[in-house]
Amino acid sequence: MPKRLKELTEKEFNNIKASLRHDIFQPPVTYGGEFDHFDGHVDRGGFGFDLLDEMLKYLDGTKDLMDKIKVFYHNLVLPKEDHRKILTVKYFANTTSLKPPTLEEAKRTWEKQHVPPDAMALLEREFKITKELEKVDSQEREELVKEGGYFSTDPSGFKLKDPDKYKDPIQVPQQIKDIIRKRKEDVAGFVDTPIEYAPHSSLVNITRSSLAAESGDTHHHKRAYSMAPRASFSLVPGA
Repeated sequence: MPKRLKELTEKEFNNIKASLRHDIFQPPVTYGGEFDHFDGHVDRGGFGFDLLDEMLKYLDGTKDLMDKIKVFYHNLVLPKEDHRKILTVKYFANTTSLKPPTLEEAKRTWEKQHVPPDAMALLEREFKITKELEKVDSQEREELVKEGGYFSTDPSGFKLKDPDKYKDPIQVPQQIKDIIRKRKEDVAGFVDTPIEYAPHSSLVNITRSSLAAESGDTHHHKRAYSMAPRASFSLVPGA
């Protein structure tokens, strides 16, 4: 275990918790930052939307959290049984360097680096089951899937199973509540706005005057939406 984590005091740990809580509740300062907050979850089919909620519940309610983190870190980095899941990519200058070392050669290297005995036992277990690939293509990926499958996309995996986690509703800062209220108002005023679809290259040529002329009503808004992949849209007000 790193010396920093081993010697961490309760006061220092509480400061780290407060800093993490502050970062989680930090409101976006741009529309792009707000969009990025949700973009990844949407791309994954809605997977993980409640992850931050679960983090806050665990952060604020779990007893002996610092001790649990130390135990978790040790089990993650130096499991006494089984092995870690690691993907390593190495680049070689020539084909003669591709020959992997033997276990005995690896052991001599670990000893020179003063690797502790429990870590050497873990490295030896991992060495024996390591799968080495000299190329990466669909065939190799198919073989890996057959052997190990995919990581689960079950949203319940984000639920932290800890009886001590925070049970009460999370207290959201007023600044965040104000942003949520404003976004609801934006959506309500935007949902019935007509859409003007256009190729990405011509989106910049769509002007307020042309949209107003086509609509015949200069007092309404229209949306200009690019049909390019991962496109953006703009709200063009009437004159």
